[in-house]
Amino acid sequence: RGGEGTMRTDILTASGTYFDFVNTSSNVITIEDIAYGLSNVCRFGGHVSRFYSVAQHSVLVSRLVESQCEGLGLHGLLHDAGEAYIGDVPKPLKVLLPDYQVIEERVDHAIRSWAGLPLKLPKVVKAADTVLLATEQRDLMPKHSDEWASLEGVAPLGLKIRPWRPRKAYRLFMDRWYELQGK
Repeated sequence: RGGEGTMRTDILTASGTYFDFVNTSSNVITIEDIAYGLSNVCRFGGHVSRFYSVAQHSVLVSRLVESQCEGLGLHGLLHDAGEAYIGDVPKPLKVLLPDYQVIEERVDHAIRSWAGLPLKLPKVVKAADTVLLATEQRDLMPKHSDEWASLEGVAPLGLKIRPWRPRKAYRLFMDRWYELQGK
């Protein structure tokens, strides 16, 4: 795994396995690691009024997608699953990091393959993700006078987001996983 002074390309996960960012085909991917990682990663680089996890965001996207297009809830649940391993990098920074984007795509493809999903995300998931972004901005971000161009014309959900603690986010993410698996 690399000697002293050698740069490692992997991380130790909550389950005790390693996730390699370069050789993603050798990784042991588990839903528990994904749920654990996402429940402990805060959206928006942590710049929210209260801790709000990527796991909660994913559950909400999954439910919205399923309400609009039955059978696609798993796509919504796992649309940000790679962030369990690579973290949530804010979009304005991400666009400045082309190497990061390559790694992000590699990790996303590994997870989607593991889950038996096509590599291309359905458009309904991106649309639901944008609606959630508008809702999160309204409910969790500081007030500001400018409008984000990506949210122009996008109406937030009627519900108000109340952030879950990491343990609850983990549990509800896993519950949603089992629900979508029919278990």
